[in-house]
Amino acid sequence: MKNTFLIFVTYIAFSLNGNAQKLWTLEECIVYACENNLDQKTKIYNSEIDKESFQQSKRDFLPDFSAVSNLNRRFGRYVDPNNNNVINTATSSNTYGVTSSLNLFNNFKKWHQRSQKKLLYHASLEAVLQAKYNLSFDVMNAFYLVKFREDLLQITKEKLEISNLNYKLVTSKIELGLLAKSNLYDIESELGTNKLEIAQAQNALNEATLNLIQIMNFNGTSIKLKPDLVALKSLDSLTLETVFSKAIAFLPSIKQQELQVNASEKNLAIRRSDFYPSLVLNAAYRTGYFETSIDENGLITPFLDQLSNNAAKSIGLSLRIPITNKWSKHSNVKIAKINILKEKNILEQKKQELYKEIQKTIQKNTALLAEKEENESNLKSKELAFNFAQKKFNKGLATIYELEVAKNNLAQAKIERTRINLQLQYQKKAIDFYCGIAVFPFK
Repeated sequence: MKNTFLIFVTYIAFSLNGNAQKLWTLEECIVYACENNLDQKTKIYNSEIDKESFQQSKRDFLPDFSAVSNLNRRFGRYVDPNNNNVINTATSSNTYGVTSSLNLFNNFKKWHQRSQKKLLYHASLEAVLQAKYNLSFDVMNAFYLVKFREDLLQITKEKLEISNLNYKLVTSKIELGLLAKSNLYDIESELGTNKLEIAQAQNALNEATLNLIQIMNFNGTSIKLKPDLVALKSLDSLTLETVFSKAIAFLPSIKQQELQVNASEKNLAIRRSDFYPSLVLNAAYRTGYFETSIDENGLITPFLDQLSNNAAKSIGLSLRIPITNKWSKHSNVKIAKINILKEKNILEQKKQELYKEIQKTIQKNTALLAEKEENESNLKSKELAFNFAQKKFNKGLATIYELEVAKNNLAQAKIERTRINLQLQYQKKAIDFYCGIAVFPFK
């Protein structure tokens, strides 16, 4: 029994440790954010509202059908509607009826409204997808920022380790009388600076992690990330026009605005239909029960007999011809025309912004590739300079200041390498996205 308990406790401990040490990939972070981000859920709810509006526009072709019933109690002197006799006593009456109407013609206004609702619904679906892409880019940017801060913290820790080794070396030389005690103050000052840099790097990492957690709406206070490895390559085979033509063919923001333009054109058709006559078919069935209805025996006619005797049926056509309405219809048409021009202008504006964004992305990627090549050679020279300075310092041929300058230059070169590599990964994914390549874990 004791062995079983120990096995159970060990299993729980490993399970908790496994959950605590889970490494999140970029794709997992994006999926989690899309499923839990509240703004994304709002976009989905808006699309559901537009979907129901579209469904209702199809049901608007059905005839109206309603039932009515009235209960009346009359007091004092009045005229009986059944026989036009004057009545001085209180009486009751019930009336019942069903009515229906069907729009036969309104210059296809309902068809235009249905088409408009369909376009707006599909535009809302594109808005949901575009919101997913925007959120994915936000997560990716925050993800790479956390990775950069992690590497920055590691580099500052490496600087501290070197300073600790040099501190021990200086201390031993002072004890042997090979160095003056003033050298100890310099190395202690550098140790303090390195510790401050670690604290600052840790705070920056915590801030970047919190930013990612908030974007994801993550239910936790910390998150561990798995490195995202992307094969970097030159874009010699891709031109700005090629990437742009691929992007406008699928980007939801462009499709959404194109649908908005089409919807505004349908709105113009709807406004123009208000100038034409409308024809409506009406039908009704009415009956009632009255206490004033008396048979030859002086008794109130039975309820069912009255319903049968008082039944009235009607069917008819209603024609409505608009003549003038303070010229509001003309104004609505003018506004609809202007709205079309506005939506088309927004579409061109979005295409222009997309073109500029792709242009910046390609230029940034080209510049980063050039920086990467220069940084690799610069990093090698900084490593050689630091190793040489360290050897000179060990032999007493260099000051602590010269060594720290070489160490800081090496650290800065490593930081630049990390920055360039992470930015290149981001730019590579962005360019692949604009080319229509499946970068994010959804369609």
